[in-house]
Amino acid sequence: LDEGLMIGCHAGSTACVALLLRSGAMPSAASTDEDGASALHMACQSDAAECVRLLLESHASPDVTNEGGATPLFVAAFNGSLECIERLLTARASPHIAYDGGMSPLHAACQLGREECVAALIEGGADLEATDDEERATPLHTACEAGHEDAVATLIRAGAQLNALTADGSTPLFAAAFNEHTALLEPLLLARAAVDTLTAGGTALTISASYGNVRSIQA
Repeated sequence: LDEGLMIGCHAGSTACVALLLRSGAMPSAASTDEDGASALHMACQSDAAECVRLLLESHASPDVTNEGGATPLFVAAFNGSLECIERLLTARASPHIAYDGGMSPLHAACQLGREECVAALIEGGADLEATDDEERATPLHTACEAGHEDAVATLIRAGAQLNALTADGSTPLFAAAFNEHTALLEPLLLARAAVDTLTAGGTALTISASYGNVRSIQA
């Protein structure tokens, strides 16, 4: 039954999942392979929000982790599954449990750039200043590096620290400039991001100048 539940969740088959749960399948069932994903992970990976609902109503733990430390909420954020995110947060899933390497669900949503997911996680209490283990990057660094304008705007409105520093001293503005995401420069500068923070690679101003984007950073 449990193996069938995993397959049903992966396929996003609400009818199969409902039948298997009624027949005694364990809502906390997990795969026996090296990944150790649960049925809830599988449902989130498949954007199967109704399967997520059924599992949570059957008391599956919303904060179960796989072998890599990822929660279903992280998987939903990584895949841009807004309805799964909302159902998990309603079930009191923690937005603070990080994947191996310190990447939080909010980092994952910012990397993908789906603004609705970013907003839902912030509303659910995600830490705007969470940092990953290697680069010490915040979600705003991640969104700026990836060039996602709507996600950046949402983080700024929510009060994310504009001048947070990574391990090498980079700010979100520097990340945007370094990756040539010129559309991000104006909103960051209008929000009073510091333009002259010095990193090993220079400042956001010198990086923009080297790319020929001086006008963008004169705002």
